[in-house]
Amino acid sequence: MIVRVHNSSSPKGGNKGSSEKLFDYLSKEDEKKGFFEKTGFFNRDETKVSTSDAIRGIDGNKGRLGKDENKFYMLTINPSERELKHLLPVGVSRTEDLNTKQLEGYEKKLQDYTNKVMDNYAKAFDRGVKGDDLVYYAKIEHDRYHSGKEAKEKNVPQRSKKEGLQTHIHVVVHRYNKEKTKKLSPLSTKYAKADNTVLNNRREQAGFNHLSFREDNEKTFDRMFNYSRKNQEKITNRMAKDKDAFSSQAKEILLYSDLSPVSDIRKELNKQDLDVILRSQLKEMNPIATFLKQEKEAMKESIKYASN
Repeated sequence: MIVRVHNSSSPKGGNKGSSEKLFDYLSKEDEKKGFFEKTGFFNRDETKVSTSDAIRGIDGNKGRLGKDENKFYMLTINPSERELKHLLPVGVSRTEDLNTKQLEGYEKKLQDYTNKVMDNYAKAFDRGVKGDDLVYYAKIEHDRYHSGKEAKEKNVPQRSKKEGLQTHIHVVVHRYNKEKTKKLSPLSTKYAKADNTVLNNRREQAGFNHLSFREDNEKTFDRMFNYSRKNQEKITNRMAKDKDAFSSQAKEILLYSDLSPVSDIRKELNKQDLDVILRSQLKEMNPIATFLKQEKEAMKESIKYASN
């Protein structure tokens, strides 16, 4: 399960003005359907919300936000193929093979899960906000398409449909809570203690806990759907694997790249056929120690965000 918080430039048209361009973009699948087949947007209170009503819901909640401030954020909920198969009826492996009743049941599970994810989203701020306090609209999509560099690498036509289960959910959530008393930014990486941060003349926790958010989303899915999650599917294990791979790559660059701060020393030692000495000596050198320390800190920051 990958739940991604997109940066402020990712939403179509940006997120400092109206949400109209973003919602129009997210309505692209509905444009191909008949009037009674359109699914629209949903939240915990409503289903089949029209595009225009979703735009009004987000744009109408701006309160006193300045013109250069972020007004809303976009999240994508991306279940794995194994997780999606778990939600499908026995014997069905494609959404195209679902009958009307089965499709409604499948999407209802995803809607219920999305609303729980937004409970976890509110909890991750640790500011006394609940899912009921959020202003958001979500949309289920069943297709993804090859485009840009990916299409060229796979030698497939631009905008060709990807194979397999591709169901995912887009969520547009306003920065303000419903009461317009708290600004909530999931892009904040700072996570200060409550007694160190003052917001609106009150001492509160600042920032968004990305790791706990992702762990809670996994646990919520497992609990709701009786899903047996393998160890390699867990966010903590994926992070550890990525970190090991990154550290290994960083060491190779330090040892063998001509751009390395110790490249001249390496070349001289290689002339003396002392590669073994090189490896042991470099571990003790300050440039390497400094570099690895910086990469460690960078990794701490990067693991707070999941990538698609």
